[in-house]
Amino acid sequence: MKEDLKNLILLQTCDNRIKTNQIKRDSIPERIKRLEESFEEKSRIFNSRLEKLDSIEKEKRAVEKEVQVIESRAQKGQEKLNNIKSNKEYTAALKEIEDIEKDRVKQEDILLQVMETIEQLKKESIEIKVEKENLRKDFDAEKKEIEDELLELNEEAEGLIKQRAEYNCEVDSRMLKTYDLLRARRSGVAISAVVGGICQACHLEIPPQKFNELQRCNEMMACPHCNRLIYWGEDEFFVKLLNSASV
Repeated sequence: MKEDLKNLILLQTCDNRIKTNQIKRDSIPERIKRLEESFEEKSRIFNSRLEKLDSIEKEKRAVEKEVQVIESRAQKGQEKLNNIKSNKEYTAALKEIEDIEKDRVKQEDILLQVMETIEQLKKESIEIKVEKENLRKDFDAEKKEIEDELLELNEEAEGLIKQRAEYNCEVDSRMLKTYDLLRARRSGVAISAVVGGICQACHLEIPPQKFNELQRCNEMMACPHCNRLIYWGEDEFFVKLLNSASV
């Protein structure tokens, strides 16, 4: 009987590993998606900071053009002033030149502020580009790590499927049918250890008389609560079996 239980336990252990493997593989696309979304979001932040520099550069060119226009107006105003004959026209021309000068000073102040901002942003842009390069390196490395993990999981899955087929051949056909039926109805767990008189699947206590029978291991037994196949998990034979199966 222990040999029959051994084959079922090994089959259950293999099925548990297959299930765990599948869960991990199923999580890979979502992990990659989250990684890509995080990378794209951080890239957008970096790009927006770099775009700010471009915007300020455009503003600088616009202010420089405005200063040129004002200087041209000032030059024309001065030429006009030199050709004026009457005091009234002279006073009006002086007022015009004064207003032009105020505009020029104002635009030059704006230009100075813009140039200071550009200088600061240029320093930041160097840091941003380095950060962006590091972000790409980290992204590529993490993505490759996940992809490598998927390859390992796929290889493991192939090995587990072959292993399960071998265990299947070792189990009696009637017992295998019972096992598969229980596994389908009991969340993938068809056989469970009983430790300290407690079924480790449903966590309910096995009646003392039934537990005594379980320890003798003369026949295949089922948990009276969850109907799963059960075995005495503290039996040295099964302890060694599970230890070796987990390696």
